[in-house]
Amino acid sequence: MGAGASYKKACEILDVDERTVRRWRQQLRTADGLEDRRRESGGARVPANKLTEEE
Repeated sequence: MGAGASYKKACEILDVDERTVRRWRQQLRTADGLEDRRRESGGARVPANKLTEEE
């Protein structure tokens, strides 16, 4: 990429999708830089159909 490698070859080596690399590069161009955009765990979620103590 910077040294002449193609996106496709770099992505194959890193085993990463080309869209992911493009998104990373776009994020680096912004003031925020790279950030973890994954959602945090919901913690102890209770399923809507969970049985109550009486059931």
